[in-house]
Amino acid sequence: MSKLPDLKDFLTVLNKHLRPGLPKYIALRDAVIEMASSGAWPSGMRLMTEAQWAQELPISLGTIQRAFRMLVEDGVILRRQGQGSFLASGDLGRMHAPLHCRFIDDSGQAYLPVYSTVLSKELARGEGVWADHVGKKDIYKIDRILDIGNEFLAHSSFWINVQKFTEFKKLPLKKLSGENFKEIIWNNTHQPVGKLVQYLEMKLPPKHIQQKLKIKPSVVCQFLQVFAYIGQNQPLYYQEIWIPFNSRKLDLASDGRDKGLYR
Repeated sequence: MSKLPDLKDFLTVLNKHLRPGLPKYIALRDAVIEMASSGAWPSGMRLMTEAQWAQELPISLGTIQRAFRMLVEDGVILRRQGQGSFLASGDLGRMHAPLHCRFIDDSGQAYLPVYSTVLSKELARGEGVWADHVGKKDIYKIDRILDIGNEFLAHSSFWINVQKFTEFKKLPLKKLSGENFKEIIWNNTHQPVGKLVQYLEMKLPPKHIQQKLKIKPSVVCQFLQVFAYIGQNQPLYYQEIWIPFNSRKLDLASDGRDKGLYR
């Protein structure tokens, strides 16, 4: 019978995620992701069966099964026929050197890790600030949830011309998750992100953003608008990021080559 290592530590993490109003299957999913992304559970580790989890945890089997289905869909858990469930290899969607979500950790010398999950990508339609910057033809909108250090979620909407930057159209959602879009642009065209024009204000997010961030309607967010350029004057992409209230300091980049604490 396979045993979960450090079950006591896992219960501590799970209790941290269990809070009023949040479904237990979401808390369980987030706790597993935290154990995997922190390295407490190594990649490739075999997990107990769902029935064994139900014996060990104060959570129903149905709730555990729902959480596991989500973890499988997210690529965090792999199921092998006749062998069981295993933690996937890799960094579980961790973004390398993010540019717009550089939240400084407790040490003051590094950033909190950012885990990206792409929710959707579609051809952008209609009008909007994005159209004034990148145009209306061949523009894709990519929505992402950004998990900031397992502390809070942010929501990103990203608009770019997929005729010029074809990888954004070709790559499936799972492949785009965890990717630094700045690096995709470089790999696609060898053109670096240049000037950044950024605006930050405090406002209530629309209802669909509240739902994705799992926040109450009364929670005010930071709303970050990013106008990115190649060089100093060629429009590249437009991005909107909703960031709920938090105690972290955000290190805003001066341009696309600003390495911040990564230097």
